[in-house]
Amino acid sequence: EVIDLLILEELVDMQQLKGLRLGFPATKRIPLFSKFNKLSRSTIHSIRNVGVVAHIDAGKTTTSEQMLFIGGQSKTVGRVDTGDTILDFLPQERERGITISSSAISFQWKDKKINLIDTPGHVDFTIEVERSARVLDGAVVIVDAVSGVQAQTKTVWKQTKKQSIPAVAFINKMDRDGANFERALESIRTKLEVNAIPIQLPIGCEKEFIGLVDLLSMSVLTFDTTPQTSRSPRAPKVEILKDTHSMYDDAIIARKKMIESVAEVDDILMEKYLESDNEGGDIKINDLIPAIRRACIKGDIIPTICGASLRCKGVEPLLDSIVTFLPSPQDRMNNIAGFISVHTSYSGSLEAKQVLYNSTRGVKERLNQLLLVSADDFLPVQSVGPGSVACVVGLKGTFTGDTLVAEKGPLHDYVLDGLTIPPAVFSLAVEPDKSSQQGELDKALGILSMEDPSLRVDIDKESGQTILRGIGELHLEIVCDKIRRQFNLGVTTGRAYVNYRESVNPDNGIINKNHTYDRTFNFKRMYASIDFEVTPVGGSQEPTYIISEDVKKSMSNDEYASMIEGLIGSFSRGPQGFPVVGMHIVVVGILKDQDTTPGSIRACISLFMDTLLKSDSKIILEPYMALEVEAPSVSLGDVLSDITVKRRGQIREIINRDGSNISTILADAPLATMLGYATVIRSTTQGEGSFSMEYLSHLPVEQDIVNTFLNS
Repeated sequence: EVIDLLILEELVDMQQLKGLRLGFPATKRIPLFSKFNKLSRSTIHSIRNVGVVAHIDAGKTTTSEQMLFIGGQSKTVGRVDTGDTILDFLPQERERGITISSSAISFQWKDKKINLIDTPGHVDFTIEVERSARVLDGAVVIVDAVSGVQAQTKTVWKQTKKQSIPAVAFINKMDRDGANFERALESIRTKLEVNAIPIQLPIGCEKEFIGLVDLLSMSVLTFDTTPQTSRSPRAPKVEILKDTHSMYDDAIIARKKMIESVAEVDDILMEKYLESDNEGGDIKINDLIPAIRRACIKGDIIPTICGASLRCKGVEPLLDSIVTFLPSPQDRMNNIAGFISVHTSYSGSLEAKQVLYNSTRGVKERLNQLLLVSADDFLPVQSVGPGSVACVVGLKGTFTGDTLVAEKGPLHDYVLDGLTIPPAVFSLAVEPDKSSQQGELDKALGILSMEDPSLRVDIDKESGQTILRGIGELHLEIVCDKIRRQFNLGVTTGRAYVNYRESVNPDNGIINKNHTYDRTFNFKRMYASIDFEVTPVGGSQEPTYIISEDVKKSMSNDEYASMIEGLIGSFSRGPQGFPVVGMHIVVVGILKDQDTTPGSIRACISLFMDTLLKSDSKIILEPYMALEVEAPSVSLGDVLSDITVKRRGQIREIINRDGSNISTILADAPLATMLGYATVIRSTTQGEGSFSMEYLSHLPVEQDIVNTFLNS
């Protein structure tokens, strides 16, 4: 049996806590949520389940021992070099001065209860970090101010990152020779690939490290450097940072950078920043702390502080950062609510931490938590029986409609009937009100598409638009409303992008043209004369080109590169704003003089294509869709009239099924006319009709229709 972190809620006596290890055999089974179930929501919010992770000798155990001393849980500070630490008590640990097994202890800091786990930093015992990470809600990453991020720091960070654990960083040993705060901070950003944001500045370094500047409150924390004589921890001296202080100018600049960095990932703070009269200088600490906490819990930032834990410098602010910025168990539960799966048990018992088999997809799954749900409230439980509806946290490869069975059992290959998902027949373009929120929108849509298999999310490669595809207009309207309410994201919707194309009429045959570019700008002449052979190939194939060998030989490398850029650029966007298709161009000749430049060659090609696609030989192509419409026979006439008259469709076939009053219509119609058709077909058939469509080809369209689209 294994004692998990939350079991510490059962242990209130210090002697019980002393020496407790994750993974040690327990004399009796203690349910993971036995105490958790009894806690009120307010009590849960006051808990911090935190692990300390770092490279060996970065100061994890020393920092943890200082936390226990400051928190009043120990009367003296245990030291690794003297072998009297509380957390490292095994003989092997005290002999070698290293942590071998993860140790856990609880203590109080202000109005919060911290359940602390000190983990090994040695590579041989990295599995202890892996096991501990599964029960943590937050982490303290300790980095040596001299060495910066080291090999094992990256390893343990990957282990915590895999569990999506929010973290704060503590740059330790600022009083050692060679300590450099900026260098250590940059190593966190580059080697751990995280957005580390300093909320403190050190005052001095190495032997001159005497204090900190708190950028949140703009105050100075000065440490007492006299030898410790009492058994009580000494708090730093706190003063308001005055404009006469040597650190004042640096602090003003650093605070501004901090606010800007947090505002980039927190919309609420961004609004206050934009409303500020002096670039965020008047933003108060009451606005900063909640913003940093939100960003930290989401994993967008790592608040970073510094100190020298051996001499208890900066440890008290570290404790403040833990209780202020790291999440409670309830915060973590709310944070993963988007990935909770609702299940019905048909037989047997389902238990938390159980390993199951997804017989639909052939993958194993492990349940991290098992919850009973009541509206938006979740109650952790240890097991549920047959017929129960419960929520499961931790499934990675299971989706709606999948069957889960015991990993080993007689039903290993049994699969219940899945879902019949109707095709997505309606599309809607959506974009965030602020371009900086595109990443958050993508995450929200990822969660919603997992919840709703009938929702499809595509990115239009040409326009870059995010396109939602669903069953109908109301369906997508509700999706957009969820984005606004559930994820607090403002979004703007519009009609889907219609993929028109520009080309030349294949009936005109091969076109041989010369285009001469001869202009003067600011008394400087630019000249190029190029001969083209254009072959229309029809359809919507990507355009191709060839540059003759004679032309290649007559140009420099820069001129040749410029010619290719001109061709590709002209193909990407025609005069009416649509991609160019269906042609093959051969550059057969070029005439140059002393005023020919790469820019004049590129301009010559661009103007030739513009002239060609504005001539009488131009055509505009629009996407046509192959339709399959099902409608009751009594509504057949109205449906056919709507397709042919209003939607410019062409009927290919009408199929009447024997013994059925439902007719199937096969037709081709332009995509532009089909937007909103889901609502029309339901209205025309009193809700009995349905349709699906797929891309057929691009066909010519009248210019008047294109003009109507462009004007709208």
